[in-house]
Amino acid sequence: PAPADTAGYLSTVGQQNAALLGSWYREFYADQGLLPARGSCPAAGTVFVNGPLGIYEKAPSEYGTRKIWEAVAESSAHTTIGGGDTISAANKYSLRDRFDYVCTAGGGMVRFLSGEELPVVTALKAATARFG
Repeated sequence: PAPADTAGYLSTVGQQNAALLGSWYREFYADQGLLPARGSCPAAGTVFVNGPLGIYEKAPSEYGTRKIWEAVAESSAHTTIGGGDTISAANKYSLRDRFDYVCTAGGGMVRFLSGEELPVVTALKAATARFG
């Protein structure tokens, strides 16, 4: 279930963060906030996940990450997760083996998928041009 004391937890995290992120931040602590995201996973052909929702290491705020990870893992879509914290969360919920592809590079995966040249490729091209 969702954390019973969401408001109390938000005050311990810091009201400034909650104010900056507004209702979006709070939605991941209540089941009804997860319904739109869970509903879209079964219809998707491909799902990419980079980064957990909130502070998944702490019980009061892990609810959103756990529910979204479960929805993605249950989906028939091709699923790719990337990044250390993303993989750590998948391991925590015993879901890692249910994703089609697990990439240790989170930011690198996003850059690659968006068509941006990776820094290592840029460096290799420069070294080749310089040293032949």
